[in-house]
Amino acid sequence: MTKEKTEFKSLDLANKFRPTNFSEVFGQEHVCKLLEEQVKEKRVPNCIIMYGSSGVGKTSASRILASMLNPSPHGTIEKDSAMEGGKDNIRNLQLDVYNKPFIGEYKTYIFDEAHEITKAAFASLLKVTEEPPSHVKFIFVTTEFDKIPLNIKSRSQSHSFNRIPAKLIKERVLQIIKAENFELTDNLLNTVVQAGNGSLRNSIIALESVITACMAGQTELDIANNLGILGASRLNEFVSAYLFRNFKKLHEVSGMFLPEKTDILRAIYDLQQYTMDARLCLAMPDMLNLVKSDVESLLINVDQKLCNCVPDEKQKCKKSAGANLDILYDLSLDFESEVKRTSNKEACLTRFIVKLAQSWK
Repeated sequence: MTKEKTEFKSLDLANKFRPTNFSEVFGQEHVCKLLEEQVKEKRVPNCIIMYGSSGVGKTSASRILASMLNPSPHGTIEKDSAMEGGKDNIRNLQLDVYNKPFIGEYKTYIFDEAHEITKAAFASLLKVTEEPPSHVKFIFVTTEFDKIPLNIKSRSQSHSFNRIPAKLIKERVLQIIKAENFELTDNLLNTVVQAGNGSLRNSIIALESVITACMAGQTELDIANNLGILGASRLNEFVSAYLFRNFKKLHEVSGMFLPEKTDILRAIYDLQQYTMDARLCLAMPDMLNLVKSDVESLLINVDQKLCNCVPDEKQKCKKSAGANLDILYDLSLDFESEVKRTSNKEACLTRFIVKLAQSWK
């Protein structure tokens, strides 16, 4: 699994490979290009909100922007909103903002997890965010945009950070393992990507766990189970068995959903994402590089199946594959609902497989 059986020491890869410039912020070009242009033209807004799911580059982009405005360490003041988001802390900040930075032109306040700022503290921020000193910038970073008060949103430029496509995460992970002089199998690479679920940071954290597990001699199956995910290869195996009407195989591989082997709800969510990504790419092949799941192997299997069809049958078979993916997704929703209502997960799984076998069109 790896190039060398040397001892692997924890390196905190997520911090070691944290972006230091906008070109390294993967999947967020729509935000980074605009911010770069605003810095160049000296039109950076006084208040900015960066929002999106965890691990997609919000805090990194905030730090990069702050360092572009003032490369001095004195130019960036980070606030942990959970610890420093109270009214008294904000009152102290109201006094500090009027002090110019020791070095450089700007002073940037970054509020991480800004939704943790209390209602009273946000009220105290209104005046200073409405008419801030010319040398001050505010950046609010949050995973819960809806919890930011409207009167703060109204005076801020907001940037949505997207979940990162699987292809881009895989590209970055490959760069990291090359830099660290390791090599992982394709299955493990796909497992790392899937573990992130659109978050590059989470994938890098999973990568370190995977490397450590490899050095300890764990199997790919053990590693996937430890991460609580099915892995792209097993999802491909399950969905292919359904699409190609191999119900004996479908029953055999369905054991991967059992609660003693995985987090069953997480496994169902992974199946749902994989199924819908495959459905999208089947209808629009150009989307392959943009979806979260690594569905390329499944699509190759479908294409090979279509190649064996006579020309008049190809479109019919492709339509059938799409319809069956829709059915698989719908039945997985029923499976999820039943799992949440009963303690007999194994019976739910059996019912799910029986429904799949009876549903094929």
